Amino acid sequence: MVKKSLFWKTKKLCKLIDKSLYEKINRSEIKPIRLKIKKNLSNVPIELRYASADCELLYFITRKFKPAIILETGVAIGYSTSYFLSAIKKNNLGKLYSSDFMYLGIKDSKNYIGYLPKKLKFNHDKLLFKDGDEFNIPKILNKLNKKNIELFHYDSDKSYRAKEKSLKLISNKVSKKIIYIFDDIQDDFFFKDFVKKNNLKYLIIQPTNKNKYIGIAGSFLEKII
Repeated sequence: MVKKSLFWKTKKLCKLIDKSLYEKINRSEIKPIRLKIKKNLSNVPIELRYASADCELLYFITRKFKPAIILETGVAIGYSTSYFLSAIKKNNLGKLYSSDFMYLGIKDSKNYIGYLPKKLKFNHDKLLFKDGDEFNIPKILNKLNKKNIELFHYDSDKSYRAKEKSLKLISNKVSKKIIYIFDDIQDDFFFKDFVKKNNLKYLIIQPTNKNKYIGIAGSFLEKII
C-alpha cells in the first residue's frame, strides 16, 4: 500500500497494479492498435479526429481485470471503443456496450459514431446505441438480463445532471467489484460527490500533456492506497 497522491500519471498507476503486464502491453500491444486507427483517419471529418479518453488506461484496466460486462458512454469516432474491444479480444472474455448521440451541426454525424476500423470493432455494431444515454442505457440494461456491469466508463454529456441521471439508471445493475472511470472530472464536482456518497476508494489521474483529469474508483484500489 502506498501513500495516496493528489494526482497520478497513468504509467505510475498501471505499473503499481501490474508492472510486467504494463510493460508487455507497451512493448507489443498498444502500437498495432494505434497504427490501425491512424490508417482510417483520412476518411473522418477533420473536426472529429480527436481522442478524449485515456485509451492506454482503458486498455490496461480491461486487460488486467478482465471485466465480463463493460458499459461506455461517449463513443465519438471510436477510439475508446477500439481499445476496449482489442483488450476484450486479447482476454478472450467480455462484452462491450456503447452509448452515444449524434454530433450536432455535422452532416450525417451518426454515421461517424464508432467509425474506426472493422478489424478493431469485431462486429460491435449491434451493441452500439446512438440515441443518447437517457434512451440507450435502459435498452442496454434490458439486454444484460441477470449480468451486472463490471467496468463503467463515462465520457458523454459532461453536465452534473447528466452524470447523475446515468449513474442512477445503472445503480441496480453494477457488480460489487465494479470499476468506475470518469473523463474530464475537472468540469464540476460530480466525481468528488459521487465517491464520497458511495464511500469509494478513488484516484485522480492526469494524462501526460493534457489539461484534464480522470477519476477512477472501485474496491480494487483498496490494495493500492
